[in-house]
Amino acid sequence: MSTQAILNDVPQEALESFIKLVVLVAYADGELSAKEEQLLTRRMVELSAGRVNEEWVRGWCVDLSPASCSSDNWRADLIQSIQGALTGKTLRLAAFQLAAEVAQAEAGLGTRESLMLANLAAELGLAHEEIKDFIWIKLRK
Repeated sequence: MSTQAILNDVPQEALESFIKLVVLVAYADGELSAKEEQLLTRRMVELSAGRVNEEWVRGWCVDLSPASCSSDNWRADLIQSIQGALTGKTLRLAAFQLAAEVAQAEAGLGTRESLMLANLAAELGLAHEEIKDFIWIKLRK
């Protein structure tokens, strides 16, 4: 993944939607491992050129955990809000790429993570040709 600071000057809503997408995928299997959180934190700080810090990222990890959500439709609601804020194709692809990278950080993709990535790709209008290089499917046993 590029280290270009693509999140340095995006609107706050886009920055928040970017991390929401990544955290949503990371929690698709029900947990966010320490390895996934470390990678997510490091990459968000890099991509924002320090605009966000580790504490900010960790706050989103806590706020978006499945245990913190109160409605049955929280995933659908979150995806809908992400769609509206991540308007540019470049930003959508970068968010998807980081989500795939974080989800694969812990011994490959689980079934739920794979399904979440496929769902998000469709919801964000990302074609298979655009995302195929970001997913090295290695399903967990």
